[in-house]
Amino acid sequence: MLLSLSAIAAPSRAADDDPKEAARAHYARGLDLAAQGLYEGALEQFNAAYAKSPHFAVLYNIGQAQIALGRPLEAIEALTKYLRDGQEQVPLSRRQQVEAQVALLESKLAELTITTDRPGALITIDGREVGRTPLYQPIRLAAGTHVVTVAVDGLAPITQTVVARESERQTLTLVIPVGLTAPPPAAPVVAVPPIVVAPAPALPPPRRDLRKWATVAGAAGVAAGGAALGVYLWNRGRYDDWQAGNESLHRLVPGSAAYYEQAMANNARADSLTTANHFILGLTVASGVLIAGGAGLYLLDRAHRRAETSTVAAASSFDVTVGERGPSGITWRMVW
Repeated sequence: MLLSLSAIAAPSRAADDDPKEAARAHYARGLDLAAQGLYEGALEQFNAAYAKSPHFAVLYNIGQAQIALGRPLEAIEALTKYLRDGQEQVPLSRRQQVEAQVALLESKLAELTITTDRPGALITIDGREVGRTPLYQPIRLAAGTHVVTVAVDGLAPITQTVVARESERQTLTLVIPVGLTAPPPAAPVVAVPPIVVAPAPALPPPRRDLRKWATVAGAAGVAAGGAALGVYLWNRGRYDDWQAGNESLHRLVPGSAAYYEQAMANNARADSLTTANHFILGLTVASGVLIAGGAGLYLLDRAHRRAETSTVAAASSFDVTVGERGPSGITWRMVW
């Protein structure tokens, strides 16, 4: 995208002691570099001009340079500040153009939702701190590869690489391991002569009728899975509408009213589809947990029923500590 060459005219010379003159010199140099396609150097000159004399008009050129360099987040920040600081000084046609640019850039951003099983974890993305969990808003990212780091006091940081694609919304769930502590030392055992008595009769295992709960859990899991499938099929057509809307944006003129309306409609569809995806994910996870739990209960009930019909051999004995004046302690020990 070509940078606008209209704005502040370059003076014949820049006086170091006059910030506005120095800003004009940097601005003119930035326009020359932009015309040559040297956008990195142009951005440095525009930033220097804004630092010398922070005029809102320079923010427009900073935003265009960021777009040319493929930095949508920085471009959105600069262009939004340009509209906010310029207010009524920004011509209507330019305002509509910039609003359409911002809407298009935002529609192409990826969103990453990060959750952890422990609150208070510090989240860092590409070396930039974004906050501590729980994070209540998704993190907007430019398309590409990003490094996510989770740090908890007392534990080594956890690093995860995430590949974000344009307009993609994904969730990253991180499980923080719990540090293991050494068990306390066992008390010393004093050897005493035991008195062995007759073995006690083996006790049958208690009967637990878990089949009913296994059936309930399995049925609930199947129902949750069916609900997830129903929501997915219902939103399939809306997803196709969203894709068709994105394709139609390429046939519209950026900055036009039709372009702006189409971009806003696509953003609304995307937000609605994101909510539906979260709902589908929750139902799917619940379905898997319920079905797995039902299967586990069924197998446990089956094992109990087998135990009731078989004879369980158990060896048992009493250990009685004998002192000079008779027994001083009794310990029950059962070996299955």
